[in-house]
Amino acid sequence: MGPRKRTALIAGACAVAAGAVAGGWLATRDGAPPSEAVDAHSLTIAVRRGSVAADASPVVALGLRVIARAVPQRRPRPAKPRLAPLPADVLFPFGEDRVTAAGRAVLADTAKTVRRPAVRCIRIVGHTDAVGPALYNLGLSRRRAAAVANELRRILRGRAPRMRATGRGEAAPLAPNIHPDGSDHPKGRARNRRVVIVVGC
Repeated sequence: MGPRKRTALIAGACAVAAGAVAGGWLATRDGAPPSEAVDAHSLTIAVRRGSVAADASPVVALGLRVIARAVPQRRPRPAKPRLAPLPADVLFPFGEDRVTAAGRAVLADTAKTVRRPAVRCIRIVGHTDAVGPALYNLGLSRRRAAAVANELRRILRGRAPRMRATGRGEAAPLAPNIHPDGSDHPKGRARNRRVVIVVGC
C-alpha cells in the first residue's frame, strides 16, 4: 500500500469515527438520559431511545480496524549480544601485536557471537596499561585492534560483519596502574590490557 493511499484511509477512518461521536453528542446534548449503557473503553455511543436508529459503535469499530490495518506495525528488534572484554595477555605476547595460538582459540569462540544476524557492525577497541610512553601505547592498542579484526575476518570469511578497529592506549583504564603509595599494581595493569568488542558502529 502506497503512502498516499494509507494516508487517505487513515483520514477517512478518522472522519467516520468523528462523525459517529458527533452524532452521539447531538443526540444526547439536551440532557435526556440515555437508554443504553455507555462503554467508554469500546467507544460505544449512548443514544436516546428513538433518537438514532442504531448504535453507532460498529461504525467506530470499523474505522479503528481500518486505522489498525493502514498503520504499519513495528517489529521488535532482536537484542544485541554483549561481549566481555578480551584479556590482551591471552591474545598477545607482552608488548606485541601478534595473535597467539590461545588468542586464536578465544577469537574463534567470539566469532560465534558476532556471526549472528543481529550483528551487522562491530567496533574493536584496543587498550593498554600505562607502562611505557603514551604515544607508543596508543599505537600498540591500535595495532592490536587491527590484528583482532583481521583474525575475525579470517575465521568468519564471507560472513563477517562490518568492523571498525581503533585504539585508546592507556586513556581508559579499568583499574589503577599503581597503588596509592606509587608502587606497581600488576593486577590492575593486567585488567587494563584488553581488547573490547562493541556491537554496533
